[in-house]
Amino acid sequence: MEKKFLDAIQQFTRELEMLKKDIDSIKEATVRIDKDLLEYREEISKVKQDDPC
Repeated sequence: MEKKFLDAIQQFTRELEMLKKDIDSIKEATVRIDKDLLEYREEISKVKQDDPC
């Protein structure tokens, strides 16, 4: 029984590590998206300023 418990803890630890990697990947993607959005907003702002409406 102790062996099964230790195996379950090890499996749970592996799954948590995989989840952490997924979360880190999502954070990295979010940072890239935020940077892209900021860049797009700046470009749109420049275009609006240059527009002689």
